[in-house]
Amino acid sequence: MVILHWKCNLNMRINFIDGLRGLAALGVVLAHYCEFFYPIIPRGFYTASFVVCEFFIISGFVLSYRFWQNQNSEILTSAALRRYVRLTPAPLVSILFVYVMIQFSLFQYVEVFQMTGIVKFMPNYVNYVPSLTQALYEGLWGMYFSFDASTSYSPILWTMQFELKGSLLVAAFLALFGKVRNRLPLYIIFIIISIDTLYPTFIFGVMFSDLLYSKEGKQLHEHLKKNKMVVDNNVGHRNFFVVI
Repeated sequence: MVILHWKCNLNMRINFIDGLRGLAALGVVLAHYCEFFYPIIPRGFYTASFVVCEFFIISGFVLSYRFWQNQNSEILTSAALRRYVRLTPAPLVSILFVYVMIQFSLFQYVEVFQMTGIVKFMPNYVNYVPSLTQALYEGLWGMYFSFDASTSYSPILWTMQFELKGSLLVAAFLALFGKVRNRLPLYIIFIIISIDTLYPTFIFGVMFSDLLYSKEGKQLHEHLKKNKMVVDNNVGHRNFFVVI
C-alpha cells in the first residue's frame, strides 16, 4: 500500500514551486561539482540531467496552470510572445561573463584539468579566441536555434533550446487540446510519440496542473472526496490522500 500526499496552495502564486526550483538548482550545482571534483562518488539516479527534467516539468506546470483556471486562450498567446524575452537575459549575461573571463585570461582550465583529469570534455577556454559578436549571437539566437556545444561559450546552456521550444509546445498543445473534455488519451499519445526526446517532461507538467486546476481536475477531486480518498483540512488548500 502506498499513500500519496499532494498539498497545493490554490492562491494565484504557487509557493511550493519556488522551493522545488531552489532544490533543483542546488541539485544541478552539486551534481556538476561532484562530477568534476569527486568523480569517485557514484552518480546514481540523481544526476544533473535528471534535475534538468525536473525544471522542464516545472515549466510545463507553471506555463499552463493559469490557463486551466479560466481556459482563456489569450493567456497562451501572451505567454508565448513573452517567453523569449523572459528566458534570454540570464543566459545572455552568463555568456558575456564567460567572454570577459576569456578576454582577460581568468579561467584556470589547465590547473583544474591537471587536478582532476575529468574536464577534458568541457571547452578548453585557453584555446578560445574571444569574439563579442559571437557571444552576443549565441546569447540572443544561437543557444536556441543553432546550439553547438563544441563552440559554445557556455555548454550547459544546451537546455535553453528545449526550454523555449518546450514552452511553445505547451502553448500549442493547450490551444489545440486544452478544451477537449477527455484529454488523457491525447497526453498518452503525445508522450508515446515523443518518448525519445525531452518534450514529454513539459507535458507531464501540464498534466499535473490539469489535475489540480482544471474543471475536470476539480471534478476528480470531488469524486475522490466522496469516495473518502481525499481529505480537505484547510481552506484554500487541496490535499490528496490516494491509496494505491
